[in-house]
Amino acid sequence: MEILLFFLVGIVLLIVIAKAESVQKANDANDAKENQSGSSDYIYKRNEVRGEIGGTNLDRFYIESVLSGCDEVGQLDNPQIAQKIELLAKKYNLSVSNGVSQVFQEARNAHLMMRGEDTKAQLDKLRNAERAEYNVLTKYANYTGREKRKIMLGDQAAELRAQAKKSSDSAESYMRLGYQKESDWAIMGGIANGLAGPAAGIATALDTQARNAQIRAQNQAFMNAAMPLYSNMMDSARDMKSMAETLEKRKEETDEKLISEIPSEEVFKLLSFQNTTVKVSETGAFRVGTKATTARKPTIGDFPAVIDGTVLAHVKTAAGKEIGVVKLVIPADGISQSANLIGIGLNGAKNGENYTVSFSPDNLWIIEQ
Repeated sequence: MEILLFFLVGIVLLIVIAKAESVQKANDANDAKENQSGSSDYIYKRNEVRGEIGGTNLDRFYIESVLSGCDEVGQLDNPQIAQKIELLAKKYNLSVSNGVSQVFQEARNAHLMMRGEDTKAQLDKLRNAERAEYNVLTKYANYTGREKRKIMLGDQAAELRAQAKKSSDSAESYMRLGYQKESDWAIMGGIANGLAGPAAGIATALDTQARNAQIRAQNQAFMNAAMPLYSNMMDSARDMKSMAETLEKRKEETDEKLISEIPSEEVFKLLSFQNTTVKVSETGAFRVGTKATTARKPTIGDFPAVIDGTVLAHVKTAAGKEIGVVKLVIPADGISQSANLIGIGLNGAKNGENYTVSFSPDNLWIIEQ
């Protein structure tokens, strides 16, 4: 009975294998046609990196010379040092036909030049980052009244939506990467049949089924382990979407908010500033940070309100010379009791000097909370 059953299973497998074999041949023909047409996916370009510290034989020679105790050309007057440096030059295939001193000096000059270029590149990168930060911090400085709050809330909502999408996309990608695809046992058996005959086809089909069972078990184990992280990431995405919806609702309600007619100078008198700092960067840029507080919560009639707008920070040397004026934009929530303000000036400061800060109103108003 068992032999008959095995025989019947074998016949079924052979039929399936034959069908799969014809499908595979058609696919192979299509693949061959596509391969003949070529694909840009297989074209690669090699990028050459130049000018990096230790990136050339000449610079590696100089670095190893320094590590060997020679960092000045004058030290080559010592015969033992000169001999050691000459051996290093030969190690890196550098010519010493004009003397070891000349090749050492060339290597030293090139190294110092690269260090200078490297420092300049780092400063340029820092300046670009500071310029980007300045653009972010001053983006809303010229908006007034309801418009400022609406634009700030809208941008915050858009940022939350972008983060929510990134979180959900990352969660989905994480699950896809960990999930293993099963093989088609009929096609695999058909391939083996074509290569080694029916017996091999049957054995391959059975082996593929066994491996598929193992893959299913591994996928289930992965799902069990990964689901908590996946759920957390998706929950985070939902929370951010919910927060974005709340901000959008606040944005829509802003059109109905009251604005006081109190002048900017009078609003400024309600503020005091504490814990003010000035931090200077290598580029000469300077960041001003302070905590703005109000002694009493603002109101418009019986409605709770906040102070909004922009404050100017005047940064001066100990001698009283002003090096720059920084705009400090109040956050979208305004100042009900206190708020941390930060701004940046792009140049004019020097490390090691002490600076003082005084404040004045740029444009301030009181708006319903």
